[in-house]
Amino acid sequence: MLVNGCATAPTAVAPRIELATCSRPWSQEPLRCGAYDVFEDREHKGRKLRLDLIVIPAKNGHAVKDPIFWFTGGPGQTATQTVWLPNSWMHDEHDIVMLDERGTSAANRLDCRTPGTADNLQGYLELPYTAEIARACARDLSPVADLSQYSTAASVADVDEVRRALGYERINVVGASFGTYAALMYMRAHPDAVRSAVFYSIVIPANRVPLFHSAAAQRALDRIEAECEQDAACNVAYPDFREEFTAVLAKVRAGPVATAVPHPVSKASTPITLTEPAFVDAIRVLLYSAESAHELPGLVHQAFLGDFAPIATAGFNASYGFYPDMRLGLTFAITCTEFTSRIGADGIDRAARGSFLGTWRVRGQYEACREWPRTHLPDGFLDPFTSAVPTLIISGDSDPVIPPEWGEAAKAFLPNAIHAVVPGGHVPYNECTEHIAAAVVGAGRTQGIDIACLQQQRPPPFKPADTAH
Repeated sequence: MLVNGCATAPTAVAPRIELATCSRPWSQEPLRCGAYDVFEDREHKGRKLRLDLIVIPAKNGHAVKDPIFWFTGGPGQTATQTVWLPNSWMHDEHDIVMLDERGTSAANRLDCRTPGTADNLQGYLELPYTAEIARACARDLSPVADLSQYSTAASVADVDEVRRALGYERINVVGASFGTYAALMYMRAHPDAVRSAVFYSIVIPANRVPLFHSAAAQRALDRIEAECEQDAACNVAYPDFREEFTAVLAKVRAGPVATAVPHPVSKASTPITLTEPAFVDAIRVLLYSAESAHELPGLVHQAFLGDFAPIATAGFNASYGFYPDMRLGLTFAITCTEFTSRIGADGIDRAARGSFLGTWRVRGQYEACREWPRTHLPDGFLDPFTSAVPTLIISGDSDPVIPPEWGEAAKAFLPNAIHAVVPGGHVPYNECTEHIAAAVVGAGRTQGIDIACLQQQRPPPFKPADTAH
């Protein structure tokens, strides 16, 4: 059966899930852990996948009937390994359900071999989106996984089956980054099962990831440059930030720059080279966080003076934990069919024109996706839709991936949405956003919610060069 172009879960009552008390290093509270088996191929049955899940019980001990389902990002991050959740408002009154997306649980991970290792730190600075990596990964995984079945549509059906198996009638969905896209498609397929939604850095189907990454990253850098000009201390310390960045970028584009970074384990100084792709992607990843973005003027200044070690170290540290946390096979499976396939090769140069990032990122993923098997999607899965679910959209004004324009675009098909734009990068949150989120989820509506605190939001301070690293 299709609802709004999406495959719905069977209507039969699913078996209940047995949960046992467990613990995780990232939580000081007792948790409830379990697993649930779903068919890899939901239409033809056969092989099953075991999906791990964790339920964080409501703090007050008597949760209301509508839990929060947490949709983590990537795509390819493992929900049960998530170490970040917004503040405690989420489970004061609600259970939180963290369900691994198919392809991320330990029993069925779609991992790819990538260059970075303890003996090859340079590999962590190389983008994993290459035709060679995708081709080898598809070859390695095909004997143990039907790669056509790892789609958002299949994951949406998994989530609803688990919802019913846990005995929940209605849920609240909270997503971050690419998790918002999965949550949106769940809302589309099962509108009566969703009570409210909170989205941090919303990814909508119209965003042909990663086509607009270059423009978004340039916009974020431009905002940091403008903020530095308007900040008295930053402007005095780094009056030529824009010109210095241009000069440093030109130096890297002229040829790889030799420098060194501390080894993440031994701390020994380890030689690496900054190629243009490594450098510009490191800048992009540093822009994800408002705090690290506000280190850039100092880091760029040091590189301009000839010392690339601080900016290389900051970029390496950001990238070191960034890509390895992804189940890259699932990243390919979802983005290649659902997003990158809608990118025309002739539009890549146009979309990246005038950006420091250039075409490296999008062209690499475009070429990688040509090597990846297509996944199965129901007819009409990406067609426009409308949802009346009360929704809070939170955007960072300097987000280098999902700028606020995408939050505004989402309001066109989410008529009951509030769009809160706050200082920050990707997946921003602070006391104000969490106050609003708690109010929306608590009331199950957006009308009459107090958002006055947004007017008092300010970006974090800039860091001088001698403390930037």
